[in-house]
Amino acid sequence: MADSKVTSLRDAIAEHVHDGDILAIEGFTHLISFAAAHEVIRQGRRGLTLARLTPDLVYDQMVAAGCATKLVFSWLGNPGVGSLHAIRRAIEDGSLEIEEYSHHGMVARYAAGASRLPFFPLRSYDGSDLADANPLIRRVSSPYDGEEIAVVPPLNPDVTTVHAHRTSCDGQVRARGVRR
Repeated sequence: MADSKVTSLRDAIAEHVHDGDILAIEGFTHLISFAAAHEVIRQGRRGLTLARLTPDLVYDQMVAAGCATKLVFSWLGNPGVGSLHAIRRAIEDGSLEIEEYSHHGMVARYAAGASRLPFFPLRSYDGSDLADANPLIRRVSSPYDGEEIAVVPPLNPDVTTVHAHRTSCDGQVRARGVRR
């Protein structure tokens, strides 16, 4: 049985999220941790690298609040509300560094990090010019046949938040799907 700890969101952010950290707030639609992001804003964290497959309104708010200096992502926007104006302004004025991948590339980065791999190979970058915009997407020779294949580095955030409907003392998490 894992050690479990119940704490307030305020205390959890204060204890675990520090200036300069790599922070991933993942989740889709109803599972986005808005409360955690807003607590990071309230606590005035600075210099964060924000990682997220699809940064949307919550990351736009964090950038507008001055929390982030870098954004690592795979698709940028919010179909429901339109452009992310604070992120766009920060990119245009040079105050926000960006590191862009495909969705598969971001998932592969998380998988490489979780598996303690030095990189993750992806055939899906063949024919793409994304590597021209991101020098961390590299090509290596296969040790088996010499074929060149794209690779992405591991992603190991300092802190990751997830929203769930239930958890147990032994670390199990239940997140329900969207109900209609």
